[in-house]
Amino acid sequence: MTAVPAQVAGVKEIVVVSPPRYRGSIHPVILAVCEELGIDEVYRIGGAQAVAALAFGTQTIDPVDKIVGPGNQWVQMAKRKVFGVVNIDSIAGPSEVLIIANDKANPAWVAADMLSQAEHAPGSAVLFTDSQNFAQRTLEVLKERVNELSRKEDTIKCLLKFGAIIVFEDFDGVITQANFFAAEHLEIQCGDESKRIADRIKNAGAIFI
Repeated sequence: MTAVPAQVAGVKEIVVVSPPRYRGSIHPVILAVCEELGIDEVYRIGGAQAVAALAFGTQTIDPVDKIVGPGNQWVQMAKRKVFGVVNIDSIAGPSEVLIIANDKANPAWVAADMLSQAEHAPGSAVLFTDSQNFAQRTLEVLKERVNELSRKEDTIKCLLKFGAIIVFEDFDGVITQANFFAAEHLEIQCGDESKRIADRIKNAGAIFI
């Protein structure tokens, strides 16, 4: 998410921090991505303490020039505090994803993306569709998969407060409301029609097809 743009921009040294899991290890998927990208400086630390370590340095972590990447409210406040000591990308608010999908989409994929967003807590996860059947299938997957999460309770609270599955009569209504919503992250999962739908979106932070 941030390492690839940094590499494209020609950044010579990239440092990755990631909070350890309950047994003290970094998630293997993160390590695999770092291996693929050739990043060999990875530290088991996360949260506001990681921001402080990167800004001021520790006995084992050298201070950096710039801190980038998302995080919860504590991370954002920490980035705000160290700005001036070190450069930062931005101070982000609660994250959100809006997914536009039709019956050509995979409900398991849509549910997974909604859960990954809600797991942030707070963060909104919303589905717009024109298919009642697809909406119901996605809801069933959500109810099943949420029980598998380590942050099950936080995710459920977030979905109940900030999540929604909305069925429209037609895609004209979907497009109109999507442009009004102006999502930070907009996913379009509509098979061969995705590109055509994306061309009608005028207001979105980032569009993923």
